[in-house]
Amino acid sequence: MQTDDPVPSSGWTSKSGLEWSPTDADTMRYIAPPIKATGPTCYAIDRITNLEDSFELMVTPEIVKHIMEMTNLHGRHTVKNWTDTDTTEIKAYIGLLILAGVYRSRNESTANLWRDGTGRPIFAATMAHKRFSLLSTVIRFDDKQTRQARLVRQPDKLVAIRVIWDKWLRQLKSVFIPDREITIDEKVILFRGRCPFQQAMLKKPFRSGLKIWVHPQ
Repeated sequence: MQTDDPVPSSGWTSKSGLEWSPTDADTMRYIAPPIKATGPTCYAIDRITNLEDSFELMVTPEIVKHIMEMTNLHGRHTVKNWTDTDTTEIKAYIGLLILAGVYRSRNESTANLWRDGTGRPIFAATMAHKRFSLLSTVIRFDDKQTRQARLVRQPDKLVAIRVIWDKWLRQLKSVFIPDREITIDEKVILFRGRCPFQQAMLKKPFRSGLKIWVHPQ
């Protein structure tokens, strides 16, 4: 038996008979809000159980391995009887740099940090001062012998640290989501070495150095 009932529409039908697409199910589907919109990500929270986890979340094993490889490569070419470093020693070296900042030792010589009686015992317990000084001289973040060829292909002011810089930026995006409103300010970090983007800012406490943008403390 035939009926005159209209065929169900796949979209919306207006009073004038005009049909709209897509269907209700496509346009009105429920999209759950993110569980954690800002701050530390679930990826980060799930991976932190101790201090070492926190360290490796920011300075990943991949970054440490790259620094180790580039440092050993440079050490073998420049230091007589060079002893290869490993990832444990590189992490210890970076940890001591962080600890020196915690102790506000910017204007204090490294020799004082290792000095018996007046120094910080944890420094001497971690590695010898001579080894720390050697690593400070030799540590590298890229292959210096191929740097010029890379610059010819692609000019880059960060060429000496480009690999770990990109790795670090990718890691930061996975561990923290900033809020919509963020206050940042420019800051000059004292630096007396050679750098193609060193700046002079006479109104800052340090008149020459590296300018960065940071969240005010």
